[in-house]
Amino acid sequence: MARAMLGHFHPRRDSASLLTRREEDILVLIANGYSVRRAAEALKITENTAAGYLKNIYQKLQVSNRAEAALQAVHLGLIHPADRH
Repeated sequence: MARAMLGHFHPRRDSASLLTRREEDILVLIANGYSVRRAAEALKITENTAAGYLKNIYQKLQVSNRAEAALQAVHLGLIHPADRH
């Protein structure tokens, strides 16, 4: 639990270098609310391939769901939350 909290406040910047370009593409789409199917369609790859990339992302970033993956994408600077005024 403590490690998760510290990771939240001090993201591991080296995590981004663990991801391939295609994994980053999938992560950005998933973090922006795309389903695996829709992300696959956007990238012109099969749904199984996209799901495989997502599985690799979870393992590399040590997360277990889309919400945690999206949070990591923000921490890694791959996506920027929209300003909401």
